Amino acid sequence: MKHNMMGYTVVIALILLLSACGQSATISTEDGNIEVSSNGNEVKLTTDKGEATLTSEGDDGTVSLQTTDENGKSQSTQFSESKELPAEFPDSIPMPDGANVTGSISNSSEGTTSFIVTFDVEMTADELHKLYADFLKKEGYTDVFDMAQSDVLMLSGKLNNSSFSITGSKNTDNANLFEAVITWSEEAK
Repeated sequence: MKHNMMGYTVVIALILLLSACGQSATISTEDGNIEVSSNGNEVKLTTDKGEATLTSEGDDGTVSLQTTDENGKSQSTQFSESKELPAEFPDSIPMPDGANVTGSISNSSEGTTSFIVTFDVEMTADELHKLYADFLKKEGYTDVFDMAQSDVLMLSGKLNNSSFSITGSKNTDNANLFEAVITWSEEAK
């Protein structure tokens, strides 16, 4: 194990050095190949178990991970520090006026799509609770879990083949700010 860790450390150092110099590199190991693009924005790992490609996209802190296993099953995940909602985020899910998106994760795997969105907003727990409790009721969500206190909020529900949840709490440094995480997923029919 120690030998493998040292080997991977050397490989990573070489990758960083080559990408900083603007050169492509392919490194072969007994487990597979590692390729780094000439611009340093993409790393691809290929083994007999599948492949993974990690790509840095743009200046907004977005990183994409694409994987495919030996059976051809694929998964796509995007991590973003962008202040915007992911393009495919469901329009039906309300965002509070003045919400500041602080990050997101989008995932697609075998027909299941999911999003995790973090945000903060100047609202009370009661105001945020009302917005999302009304949303769950209006849309017809079932199996609703609902818990709200003065500084903590948790709501979740199911609708057909999708699920929604929001958790949040008051910011400890700014009592007027509420921080929340929305999780939504939909399975293929």
